Amino acid sequence: MAALARETGRTVLAVTATGREAEDLAAALRSLLPPDGVVEYPSWETLPHERLSPRSDTVGRRLAVLRRLAHPREDDPETGPVSVVVAPVRSVLQPQVKGLGDLEPVALRTGQTADLNAIVDALGAAAYARVELVEKRGEFAVRGGILDVFPPTEEHPCASSSGATTSRRSATSRSPTSAPWRSPNTACGHPLP
Repeated sequence: MAALARETGRTVLAVTATGREAEDLAAALRSLLPPDGVVEYPSWETLPHERLSPRSDTVGRRLAVLRRLAHPREDDPETGPVSVVVAPVRSVLQPQVKGLGDLEPVALRTGQTADLNAIVDALGAAAYARVELVEKRGEFAVRGGILDVFPPTEEHPCASSSGATTSRRSATSRSPTSAPWRSPNTACGHPLP
């Protein structure tokens, strides 16, 4: 797979039988190729006939991969071109809506002013769950002019494996429709998936 990706310069799709095999193959490929160029495309935890939605972190990871395939950015390795997509067979067989890779990611930077209503709408469209109190990945809350967001993936540069509060971000606003973005850590100015 690594040789094929290097020789052709095209994106390779590697399909595995299970999610665990996909994780193992992606880890092995990251030792042979630039690690940022190898991505996993997870399957939904739910079956198509079930009336349950997939977890928000799964939706976020899938959207991030589709966005990178449709609109890679050369200036950022985390959103740049993809060499290999590793996917369990279930993720390849599950239905997909056309154009998901064209969804604009919610991206806020330190010191940026943003329309709070537009950010709330964009988070909802990206499968974030609006809750009263943010407790887990993929949730956001709005109280007064404060937006509290917990990114949907552990791969996010500010997230920790335990889900510590360092991965949360908050924005305060001077009015209900405008929010200057503030981050507790300047390294957290990367786009949310």
